[in-house]
Amino acid sequence: MDLVPLEKLSYESFARLVKKVVRLRLDEGLTLPLTVLEVSPRRVVPAGGADGKVYENFSLTFLGPAERLLPQQIYQLEAEEIGRFELFLVPLKQEPEGIQYQATFNRLTTV
Repeated sequence: MDLVPLEKLSYESFARLVKKVVRLRLDEGLTLPLTVLEVSPRRVVPAGGADGKVYENFSLTFLGPAERLLPQQIYQLEAEEIGRFELFLVPLKQEPEGIQYQATFNRLTTV
């Protein structure tokens, strides 16, 4: 399966993943399940100019297993609905049910 560039994945693509499990690929060939807990509301701000570009920002929050803390870095993830893609994940907090991670988007795009 080819890697899908992030610019081809929209806010709506990620919003469809809420409450679903994505697979995170580890260096040793293993995968780790991450549940998409939420996708924050999308905020859009005009970038100015006549080309219709806007800045959009939103974040994804994931829940991973409690027994393995992942360092912040770029990871390859896979979801049935949208394919294989890469995200920079940052650990947020440890909870009784697992470790939360976040990926933040702040990008120039068109509406």
